Amino acid sequence: NYIEGTSGWALNGASKISENIIIKNNEWKHLGGGYPYLFEWYSGEMKDIVIENNIFEGAKGMKLGYTTNNLKCSGNTLDSYFRLLSMSGNMIFDNNISTAEVQKLVSIDSLNEPTYLSEDEKSCNFYFKNNTGGLYGSIDKNSNYNNNYKVNLFIENNKSNAFNFNMFIKNKFTFDPNQ
Repeated sequence: NYIEGTSGWALNGASKISENIIIKNNEWKHLGGGYPYLFEWYSGEMKDIVIENNIFEGAKGMKLGYTTNNLKCSGNTLDSYFRLLSMSGNMIFDNNISTAEVQKLVSIDSLNEPTYLSEDEKSCNFYFKNNTGGLYGSIDKNSNYNNNYKVNLFIENNKSNAFNFNMFIKNKFTFDPNQ
């Protein structure tokens, strides 16, 4: 699909679970005016999302829900960044390219917890691999998220002129300082 226009896709989930969202093989150009974003998924609890092989141009940060559980984001080119307000399940960012001057690719702006997860499901495997673009945000040492979740981070083989991520996690962390 080729999409050119002045507005983005807003989804007010009214705190409901939205599942099985697939955004593939699009070229989406935001021309300015209207709303400044491509995605603004407000209060929805997003689950099982695939965003693959897209070109996103001309918009600001793309918020992927109030909570996000299981996300595969790969093969995208963008001049903006993905905003996360939550991380649970498998969160995969692989082979994406930021064309922005400051190559922020993913920003973890908050750590809201999905309301529907059992105690046994409170985990996150976060993969940030083979990207051109950086990771921003933090996982605070004494946060409810850090205390309640088993978090594994894998940050490998990325290139970027920008990286600002602070974390204090008690589980597995893989980081290649040569990237």
